[in-house]
Amino acid sequence: MARLAVVLLGLALAFGADTSGVGFSSFLGGSGEDAAHAIALDSQGNIHIAGYTGSGNGDAFVRKISADGRTVLYDVILGGSGKDVASAIAVDSTGAAYVAGLTYSSNFPLASAYRNFNSGNGDAFVTKLSPSGQPVFSTYLGGPSYDAATGIAVDSNNQAYVVGQTSSPTFPVYLAFQSSLRGEADAFVAKFGVSGLSLTFCTYLGGSDIDGANAVAVDASGQAHVAGLTGSANFPLQNPVQGTLSGLTDVFVAKLTVQGSSLVYSTFVGGSGSDAAYAIAVDGEGAWVTGVTGSANFPTKNAFQSSLRGGTDAFVAHLTAAGALGTFSTYLGGLGNDEGTAITRDSKGRCSVAGLTYSSDFPTANAVQTGAAGDADAFIGRLAPGGNTLLFSTYYGGRNKDVALGMATDSAGRAYVAGTTKSPDFPTVLALQPSYGGGDSDGFFMRLDPADSLYPATLYYPRLVTDDGAGPETSEYTGFAVANLSPTNAAVRFTAYDTLGRPIGGSGIANPAVLQLPAKSQLAMIDTQIFGPGLTARKPIGWIIMESTVAETAGFFLAFNGRLDVLDGADVSDRTMAEFVLPEVQDQGFTQLWVANPNSVPVTLALELVESSGVTLASAVRTLGTNGLLSDTVTALFPGVPMDMSMHVRGKTAGLGVVPFEFFGKAGKYVQGMNGQDVTAGAKTVYSPQYVVGGPWRTALSIVNYEAVRGTIQARLVSDEGAILGSRELELPARGKVHVTEQDFFVTPPPTWYVQGYVEITSTVARIGGSVVFGDPEREAFSTALPLVSGALTSAVFSQVASDATYFTGMAAVNPGEIDVAALLEIYDRQGNPVRSRSLSIGPKRRVSQLLTEFFPDLPSLSSGYFRLRAPAGLMSFALFGTHGLTALSAVPPQAGP
Repeated sequence: MARLAVVLLGLALAFGADTSGVGFSSFLGGSGEDAAHAIALDSQGNIHIAGYTGSGNGDAFVRKISADGRTVLYDVILGGSGKDVASAIAVDSTGAAYVAGLTYSSNFPLASAYRNFNSGNGDAFVTKLSPSGQPVFSTYLGGPSYDAATGIAVDSNNQAYVVGQTSSPTFPVYLAFQSSLRGEADAFVAKFGVSGLSLTFCTYLGGSDIDGANAVAVDASGQAHVAGLTGSANFPLQNPVQGTLSGLTDVFVAKLTVQGSSLVYSTFVGGSGSDAAYAIAVDGEGAWVTGVTGSANFPTKNAFQSSLRGGTDAFVAHLTAAGALGTFSTYLGGLGNDEGTAITRDSKGRCSVAGLTYSSDFPTANAVQTGAAGDADAFIGRLAPGGNTLLFSTYYGGRNKDVALGMATDSAGRAYVAGTTKSPDFPTVLALQPSYGGGDSDGFFMRLDPADSLYPATLYYPRLVTDDGAGPETSEYTGFAVANLSPTNAAVRFTAYDTLGRPIGGSGIANPAVLQLPAKSQLAMIDTQIFGPGLTARKPIGWIIMESTVAETAGFFLAFNGRLDVLDGADVSDRTMAEFVLPEVQDQGFTQLWVANPNSVPVTLALELVESSGVTLASAVRTLGTNGLLSDTVTALFPGVPMDMSMHVRGKTAGLGVVPFEFFGKAGKYVQGMNGQDVTAGAKTVYSPQYVVGGPWRTALSIVNYEAVRGTIQARLVSDEGAILGSRELELPARGKVHVTEQDFFVTPPPTWYVQGYVEITSTVARIGGSVVFGDPEREAFSTALPLVSGALTSAVFSQVASDATYFTGMAAVNPGEIDVAALLEIYDRQGNPVRSRSLSIGPKRRVSQLLTEFFPDLPSLSSGYFRLRAPAGLMSFALFGTHGLTALSAVPPQAGP
């Protein structure tokens, strides 16, 4: 008899203090053999666990638990008369859970099934459960032989991607890249439609030997990234970083197109021993893979651990979006056997990995359990973005065997781990089930709160100048605006470093400085108010790391002179980059480069000055010490080269991320600040959200080709009403730059007025970027700069408002899509109180551009606060701050908000 039981529970546990770095830890099991194989979080922080329970008839299970780990929200048993095992779980934006695994049951519970019968000796299954645990669809997937699903992912359209292994020659392929079984067993990749009733595609993936996929992740564009192991020398490859099978088995990593009909890349990764990948995570920078290697020559790069220490070690490796070996690849292990089974990457670029260790000397850092407790323990570790620093690593287990099998991380950086334990003394904390169930094994789940998760938000201010002449004036200061967007009070820690990486100190200076930021509030201060009045006498040149105890923190920084008539700023950076572009070089004024190194080791930085044709005119190499800073002008870095505005600067490290910024302008007249642009984040289509010519305005565009191949661009000036005012097509040299300064490039403005709108730029190459600079026609009175943008935000935050008798704040928002976008514009005061809100409707290809006082004619005078723009369909926006007389102007891009 088929069983699909849903049990809604409301059992809550008493709260107790946690001082161990473990938020909670609990058994999950009964009197039989039980294991938790996978874990996922929903948008509310609720925990979803899938696995196997032998405390009954041998079924798959799904359990949903509240975010605090203390209340079971539902239990679902998935099974029939045979053995059924859930191997993977994913959760969509609505809170629905997608589960995949293996069933031997001919009467597995089905609902809206694509295939309603078990075809052979074990079939894969795929089940979708509603947020309350009710079945949405449940289906078999297989042929006449053994088929098992081992990984599942879900995209933004709620379409499920399933991978695994099949031995069936008649596996149900559809629109397949590979339509037939080539070996004893192949990997498979399947994509289901939203209803679960049909396949979007389904394909074999393998060669003439045994192959299997163990994990899948889907990127923002809907492309599936698959990882597993292969023993096939003729495994299908495309643009491989390693083109030959090196051992008995190698890792394979493959990226499929959205349609599944071809490979973007597919490659071996491995050495002369046996290697396998068990987990994969993806983001805009590529794929992050972990597994096991027995190869002494496994490929490494910027490694934390550069050699094999035991019979097998875990590994962590990064592949770029194109499939090349990326930032790092490292072993992770001790003298025993170790393997990585789960991986995540957070918004700060840190990789968390979990698995199994038999080593008594497994590398630890900031551990909650510093040594092995039994035969084998789970391990949980976290690597810094560069891969060569272990931020956190711990054993976790009891006197018998314990294995971590699944992991998720939240926005605060906390790690949620699921697995299996045979240890009755497995360490529990605030446990939902504090005691071992008594069977052969129990599942477990836990939350780790590593030390670095105490400050889950890290923002970088790459330029600090106080009462010094490093910029256009001898009375420069640095201002900060920080907004806490969460309902939780925050502690914000500011740490300032000089160019050598030393904390800035002295009489009257408190560094680091910790300030309290209440829920929903904003803090606007200058550097001497944060660190103390002694900063003026110290006259530092340096940079700042700002850390917040809440993840939902936004920031903006401002450089200004004592008269407040020369100013500009930029949004704070929350990411580092290993390869970047600074698109602006001044010919009549100054251009400074500021590059901060937030790593715990020195970084070698290679810089190039590149002319419009893509030819490198000059190069420079600088070593930045730990927490060090490059602060220099382009003329000092590239002496003897006459500067021209058609040039740009490129920077690259060996893999470690840095924080680049450029500061440019005319001394005593205006300054412009702009963050560096990550080469890996370029796009085929970018937008200049502002373009204005005529009257008191002048605009220049810089369009940079990130690629080493030439192409063409089509640039179109679009009015606020969506009309195309002008269009031009231009050649874009490889690694070159197009600099548009002609004010009649798109349209000739009327003699006494101006024309404004936005520019859409489409290229034939994969990645372009650049900037827009606008100001007065003579480039003498005021000017500001913005980066070209490619992505629309559903929630945009601007962390400063100045709208009074002296200053104005404006906002422009572009709808690049084909349908109307409904948006909500909200203004908050510095205490977080709502001041005004207004609904907007922006038509397709249109732009709204107004002062806040035009959006809200009754807006009271504000000198602080922040504002937000929310649009579920996404908008591209920027804010404009300045004096009413246009003696100063600052354009600032938004930060993504929660």
